Amino acid sequence: MAWYMPSYGRPGRLVELLKAPGGWPEVNVLLNEDDPTLKEYVVPALWRTWMIPAGSHCADAHRWITDNLPFDSFYGLICDDQWPETEGWWSKMERAAEDRYIALASGEPSFGVPKIRNAVCFGGALVRAMGSLVPLPVKHSYEDDWWDTVARVHGLLRPLSDVIVYHRRPGDGWVPMDATYERGYSTVNDDHVVFKKWLLSAERRALDERVRECATT
Repeated sequence: MAWYMPSYGRPGRLVELLKAPGGWPEVNVLLNEDDPTLKEYVVPALWRTWMIPAGSHCADAHRWITDNLPFDSFYGLICDDQWPETEGWWSKMERAAEDRYIALASGEPSFGVPKIRNAVCFGGALVRAMGSLVPLPVKHSYEDDWWDTVARVHGLLRPLSDVIVYHRRPGDGWVPMDATYERGYSTVNDDHVVFKKWLLSAERRALDERVRECATT
């Protein structure tokens, strides 16, 4: 199984998510060793729990996946504040991702250009060409901006208008701000600097070559 969900500070959220009308596949839930609410978590029986290092943020969790589970045929990512509406959404995304594409669920304002701010599924060969789900050393923010860049430069994005997954965030009026959101937003300025610097790096240019080869073979 290759769907992954980091969660932090929201011990009741996983049970609530089981009510989503779209249903669920098996999910790997990534929990921080230092989460103060860790002992309160109730993980659904059909999901598997992995412990990740103390201090991890979302991008750290996504790096942990490919560092420790590098041979998946695909990598599906969903957050604990997303709400699937379309029945069997995961199967449609897996098929669209194949081995080298990026399948994106709908349900987000796109402003004419789909951006990766929702449930997403990466082909395994593409992730291995990148070397990591998040090759740049950000903590939380700008990982999705990097995915946007890869998708645009190499023409790899497959947005699925028939797969609806809502991202229930404070900025869109779905839910109030909580300590987990505040923790994530705390790194945004540092992550912005890292992202801009990394875009101009030799590491990024080498990665582009690997992805280009993957996309054309």
